[in-house]
Amino acid sequence: MRLINKSAALTIAAVLAFSAFELPVTATGTMLGDADTNGKLTVADAIMINRIIAEDTVSASADGLINADTDCNGMVTIDDSMRLLQYLAGSLTQEEFFGTINAEGYDLTGFAYQWPEVFSKDDSVIITENSYKSHDVSITITDHISDNMAYYVADIYIRDLSSFRSAFAKGTYPEPRSAQTDSVRNMAKENNAILAINADYCEIRYTGILYRNGVLYRDVDKDEVAAITYDGVLSTYTNEEFRALSQEQLDDIWQTSTFGPALLVDGEPISGYTGPIAGANPRSGLGYYEPGHYCFVQCDGRQDGYSIGMTMDEFAVLMDSLGCTEAYNLDGGTSSEMVFNGERVNQPYNGGRYSSDIFYICEIPEATE
Repeated sequence: MRLINKSAALTIAAVLAFSAFELPVTATGTMLGDADTNGKLTVADAIMINRIIAEDTVSASADGLINADTDCNGMVTIDDSMRLLQYLAGSLTQEEFFGTINAEGYDLTGFAYQWPEVFSKDDSVIITENSYKSHDVSITITDHISDNMAYYVADIYIRDLSSFRSAFAKGTYPEPRSAQTDSVRNMAKENNAILAINADYCEIRYTGILYRNGVLYRDVDKDEVAAITYDGVLSTYTNEEFRALSQEQLDDIWQTSTFGPALLVDGEPISGYTGPIAGANPRSGLGYYEPGHYCFVQCDGRQDGYSIGMTMDEFAVLMDSLGCTEAYNLDGGTSSEMVFNGERVNQPYNGGRYSSDIFYICEIPEATE
């Protein structure tokens, strides 16, 4: 359980004598409890709520004042900060804190409490040439084509982590060097994928920590590891850092990737890559913004006059420019391919090649016995 720090406790004591702060009428708010409107809920928000109540010198926006009213009764009181602290400490569930439906009728369950409006209010599904929107999945693909450079960004929101999946060619884990491969398009079709990208080509090597859909298939060291845990967080580790994880932390892993390298760590782009794949090449990458919000990024290359590709340093800078907080390089080169609604998004070098595995986005799978 997370503890309330001393600063928060003292601030609470200082404002107990104050009654309430009336809200402005010309604001709608952005996220319940986010008094400092930075997109995150922390003890700092509770402290700001208490300062608002005490009419301390504080710069709170109109949206921040609305966000501070965590019990939605039209006033900011000590009850609002206490309610937020209870949520942060784990004594209130997400549903208890946020509710399940907001004033506009959007479902707040799952990751959607952060940005409910990106999904459909009901069970309707809206599909266009470059977008998909349902109650549980929202994807928008943008192409960026300029002089001798072409890359594609799939902006992904999911309500539930079970929509972010991996699949192996032929439906089973391929033993190393078994030649068990298939096209990204076929693997996407067989798994009802809305969006798919080539993953690690895990069949081509004997090394790598391989967790897929919560199952550990291989446990052999290989440089850096990217791991998505059941809370939706993507983290990157050196091999030494990963080996220091507890069994409880390992049991919390949903997906891993070990092709590498890491492109962004804690919001900082990595530079100075060397080695045979550091130069301009086709690229595939996985980006992370926050739980439930990710991106697949694909850059075409080795096609002069259309797209020469990106160096690893350039790919890291691109991920940073997209606003990702963590990012990781997937298999690239001829493997680099993205498929949306059954159709290729990009133009793979030499027509592409078969691979052994994909990451993909789908509707929440039906529960099975």
